[in-house]
Amino acid sequence: MTTTTRSLGLIALALWACSSDSPGGAAPPGAQGPAGALEAGAPAEAGPAGSDAGGGAPGPGDGATALDAHATDAAIDGAGPACKALFCEDFETGKLDAARWELDVGYDAANTVTVQATKTHHGGYAARAHLANAGGGFANIRTKAPFPKLASDFWGRAYVFHTIDATVGHNALVKMESGAGGVLEVGQSQGKVQLTFYPPSGEAPAGYASSIPEAKWTCLEWHMAKAAPQIELFADGVSLASYTYSGAATVPAFTAIKLGIETHSSNTSTDDVYIDDVAFDAARLGCLQ
Repeated sequence: MTTTTRSLGLIALALWACSSDSPGGAAPPGAQGPAGALEAGAPAEAGPAGSDAGGGAPGPGDGATALDAHATDAAIDGAGPACKALFCEDFETGKLDAARWELDVGYDAANTVTVQATKTHHGGYAARAHLANAGGGFANIRTKAPFPKLASDFWGRAYVFHTIDATVGHNALVKMESGAGGVLEVGQSQGKVQLTFYPPSGEAPAGYASSIPEAKWTCLEWHMAKAAPQIELFADGVSLASYTYSGAATVPAFTAIKLGIETHSSNTSTDDVYIDDVAFDAARLGCLQ
């Protein structure tokens, strides 16, 4: 992880959906993108320190504690400042914190989410979401407790290294949830960015000409808002896509977020998404320096 901003925190992962779709089709009514839009449980893996450089959401009465306090864990080297966001996670304990995270893994028993030491952005550890074969499925981590201060307006950042082939159809890396259902999603389809809003029934995707870089560490930032609703996506500080749903919609409060990978279509190979240096807040956090 980094020498500047460090702390354990939460991560919420992508919700599996059984539908299949491909880019290039017309967007549903109300899905609007910017100019250029194409269609408005596994234990930690041990490994050497170093880097190659490069259940349902909780509801009332199930004991979840809101996590709006600022994290205070020190940076990995002990010299950096404490996390200044509402939530930070750098995986430097070498394992997932079961009090903060839950796994959302399925379809194939070989799909996994682990904390490993082979590929990291900074520090000694990063999370790895792994889909084992062409059958796809889902492998995510989900925050166990809600963020009341972020229930309607949420900024997130994560460093992501993915190997999702450009031939893979609809897939998700980040999904905001309300209760047991998905609300807003960041993903790709056939190598191009796809942002999706999930109304009470159906889905409203929008495709874009931009891509989340493959096989390199990328600072991925996203903004999700109930109003409209809206999604903004940035890579290494540069805008990739902006989505606003202009149709009539009642958007529920955000209660959890999932990070990892899920595919809504068959794959040509195994897929991995590595995740590091995660932070959530009410304002844009920016990339690490």
